[in-house]
Amino acid sequence: MKSLIAMSSVLALSLGLGAPAQAASDPSTRADVLAMIQQEATDFVIYRAYAQEAARAGLADVSRLAREVSRSEFDDHVVPGAYLIGLVQGNAANLRTSLEAATAEATRIYPGYAEQAIRDGCPEAAAHFTELARDEARHVARFSRALVAVRYPHSGIGIPVGKPAPQKPFSRSEPRCGGQTLSNLWATVRGEALAYAHYTLYARHAERVGQPRLAQLWRNTASQELGEHLAETAVLVGMVAETAVNLGRAYPWEHREATEVYPVYAERAQQAGAKRAERLFRNVIRDELAHSAAFRQALDALPPPKA
Repeated sequence: MKSLIAMSSVLALSLGLGAPAQAASDPSTRADVLAMIQQEATDFVIYRAYAQEAARAGLADVSRLAREVSRSEFDDHVVPGAYLIGLVQGNAANLRTSLEAATAEATRIYPGYAEQAIRDGCPEAAAHFTELARDEARHVARFSRALVAVRYPHSGIGIPVGKPAPQKPFSRSEPRCGGQTLSNLWATVRGEALAYAHYTLYARHAERVGQPRLAQLWRNTASQELGEHLAETAVLVGMVAETAVNLGRAYPWEHREATEVYPVYAERAQQAGAKRAERLFRNVIRDELAHSAAFRQALDALPPPKA
């Protein structure tokens, strides 16, 4: 099977982070690119989880395909989209952005989700959201200290790096909650996936400008978002099923992105004269069509279930 990544890897490599933003001047285009980044970051996590499940089932070809698509979603879609709108800025600005988001999660979003989970009769989710709020409070403390260290490099204040979090398995499960809490769990998946993308790109920038401790802080924080927060939320939300079900979800979703969602974004970018954004959306459409076809082919090739 031809590599799916080859379709747009040249674009991803040529649009390195750190150059001036190209599509930030048009609000509609910027909003569409942001929406694409969030969706593609979420797809990256979902297909990574599907790859783990396929590997557990002994379906090496499906696992390899899901990993490849997952990498493509991040490297070929999230990365050039982030470049296009200047999502990655200087280290201090990146820390301020992260500090604001983590503060909201620690003080408002996750405590609110925990209260809703109690009302919905889902104590497991309430405990999960409470733990997420505690983790985000620790992120706030580290980001705050790192920001002082970056702004005042001669203050003697060091950059805390935390510790890397090992990857917990994305286990097959059924949704543990219903009602608004189920919606909140999916919102958590999207939010933590986007946070992982931010921190990963911030780490690359910090490394590039000679701030290895700050890069390590970003990488360690990203590892917790993916290895703990997303893996644990995935179990509660029922993200992963058996591989046949996963593929049956993936191929129509990729087809919908390619035929209903991103063509609208491309058309709006064309009307706004945002040529680079339009070209990116057209590349993403092409990739998603290939992903959909590959997932459908993999589904059709699955061995019949054992009697």
